[in-house]
Amino acid sequence: MRSALDDIPGVGEACQKRLLSHFGSVRAMREADVEDFEQVKGVGKAKAAAISSVARPRRATVDGMPFRRIVRKMKWNKIASETTVASMMTVNIGGT
Repeated sequence: MRSALDDIPGVGEACQKRLLSHFGSVRAMREADVEDFEQVKGVGKAKAAAISSVARPRRATVDGMPFRRIVRKMKWNKIASETTVASMMTVNIGGT
């Protein structure tokens, strides 16, 4: 079985096992910060940043609110229009 971690240079099978052993689950890895990954043996800053970018899903947000929720609200209010959203707020892809 392949993992998204397979494509990160320097993250081999042994490192993946240490990560899973440290975090206990993929869900915990998705919620971890770069600093959390640095606590794993053999993982430095660069590798932790690479792992974090793969493990943490990126979500499109508009002023901190998930884009999907905004679209849902707009459809609910029957004003669904991408230009309306873009003109009202700044879009931040990959934010928190």
